[in-house]
Parts: sequence; C-alpha cells; structure tokens
Amino acid sequence: MAGHNRLNYRTILLPFTYFLLDMLRLLPLLTLCLLLFATACEKDNVAEPPLEGRWNHKSMMVYVCDKQGNALETHPGISPTPYYLVLTSSTQERFDLPGDVPRGSTTFTRQDNQLTFADGRQLFIVELTSRRLTLHDKNGGPSLITPGDHMEVDYIYER
Repeated sequence: MAGHNRLNYRTILLPFTYFLLDMLRLLPLLTLCLLLFATACEKDNVAEPPLEGRWNHKSMMVYVCDKQGNALETHPGISPTPYYLVLTSSTQERFDLPGDVPRGSTTFTRQDNQLTFADGRQLFIVELTSRRLTLHDKNGGPSLITPGDHMEVDYIYER
C-alpha cells in the first residue's frame, strides 16, 4: 500500500470543521442583515383613525399671537356650555349638553389636515388618534388686549 493515499478523518473532517467555524462567525452578521431586510420591508402606511363620529369637547387652549404669529400668551379657554360634535365626511353638527340640544350644522371639505367650512373658516387637524382630536383655529379673532395681535385656539375633543 505504499504510495496509496488513504482517506482518513483528518483529510475530510478538518476542512469541513474549519468551514463550519467560519460560517458560525458570520452568523451574527447574517442575522443582522436579515433583521434589517425584514424591517425595511414592513409597510409604513399606518391607517389614520376616522375623523367621523362623536367628539366630546374637553378643553381649549387660547394663544394670543403677534402679527408674525408668535405666541405671546397661552391660557386655557372656557366654553360656556358643554357640547359635543358629530362629524361625517362632510358635515359637522353641534349638540349642547345636557339634553343633546342641536345648535347647528355646517358642511366642510377636507384636504389633508385642513377643514374648510362653508362660511370660509378653516380649522387644522393637529392631532387625530382613535381617542383624541385637536383642531387648531388660526383665526380665533382679534386680541382684546393689544390692537394688532390676534388669537389662535386649539379645540380638544375626546371620544
């Protein structure tokens, strides 16, 4: 058997063992790549909660702003009567409490976060979750304190 190459475990198993050890060193890198790929493929489009439905008025925040729109003062506003809104895709109805007394209905159009009402008034959706709605009115009226300043109002509603 002289000159005959004998196969033994060293010639077969050692290279295979080194190959496996090299692959194990790459395992964390491969895992990281797979995780990055999986999260990159997730959909970013999270459905916005519906604007439609009943919204109970909880509070309001009044901002006294200068001509440039910078807030000079901030204080909670006071609603004389508790109320709620019922919104559809194009109408707003207001009901005073107690007794669900109807106080008027108006139509609006929505484009992105802007609601434009039939009378030309515009409100901006600042926050819309399944439980909370904040509408911002940039034209809350003139300031009663300083001529030239104006008020902006956040109306805060909850379901």
